[in-house]
Amino acid sequence: MKSKTKSKRVLVLFSGGMDSLWLIASVMMEHPKCEVFALHFQYGQKTQAQEEKSFKECCEFYQIGIDRRRILNLNFLPQIAKSSLTSHDVKVNVSGIDSVSKTLPTSYVPFRNTIFLSLALAWAENENIDEVHIGAVSEDGHGYPDCRPEYYQSFNELIRLGSREGKIKIVTPLIAAKKEKIVDDLVNWKAPLDKTWSCYQSSGEACGKCDSCLLRLQAFEAIKKSDVIPYQQ
Repeated sequence: MKSKTKSKRVLVLFSGGMDSLWLIASVMMEHPKCEVFALHFQYGQKTQAQEEKSFKECCEFYQIGIDRRRILNLNFLPQIAKSSLTSHDVKVNVSGIDSVSKTLPTSYVPFRNTIFLSLALAWAENENIDEVHIGAVSEDGHGYPDCRPEYYQSFNELIRLGSREGKIKIVTPLIAAKKEKIVDDLVNWKAPLDKTWSCYQSSGEACGKCDSCLLRLQAFEAIKKSDVIPYQQ
């Protein structure tokens, strides 16, 4: 009798944006028998309701059932980690792409990915999940220190030392990717880009001015496509 092979289990940190949509779409395409879990965080971000809507709609598109998706409320985070993403008295940068500057952007949330990953790993260990995928891009590393490859290398060592079996892996498939490649893949895969959200400060219609909007618009322009979400005039 052949032994039953355990299907791969992957947990995706899904914000509702393009990078995390790429994670889900790529796993679904490359490993169709893989069990995909999705985790979304509410942490007091200004576009929280819009991001949650994107998360739910994308999960439904890829048929990720409610038993394999979670929304965790971390609305206490602005009390200890001030950022323009979470604090109305801190303005979102609209003067250029923060990731190319030498200073931390106002959208930096101290230790956000560390907090997210710690909670994701707790769920992953409980569900016997093999990999945790996060859409970190090293191109953003100038502005966000928790987007650097060495950060994730260190975190995997932490898992080895601090978890029950030390076998869960954090995977960063987009660490060396360019935004235009991400968008181009999603267009070719017919992924639901119209359901994603990237804007840091507006819901319903994206502002088109914050760093995240500018990166998104530049990526679409680079592949000579028009974005599929509404923008303010």
